[in-house]
Amino acid sequence: MILKEEMERIIPFLVKDGGYIPSCDNGVPPDISLLNFIEYCRYLAKLTGWI
Repeated sequence: MILKEEMERIIPFLVKDGGYIPSCDNGVPPDISLLNFIEYCRYLAKLTGWI
């Protein structure tokens, strides 16, 4: 999955060093399914140590 690859690429450089919080700028685009958004949130939480 391209999303997971991109998240794994940026987490070590941006998130763990501070100054970058991955999120949606102006809300979630309408073409993103709820299940995909939940998967993104869970994966982000795992990568950043929230869970």
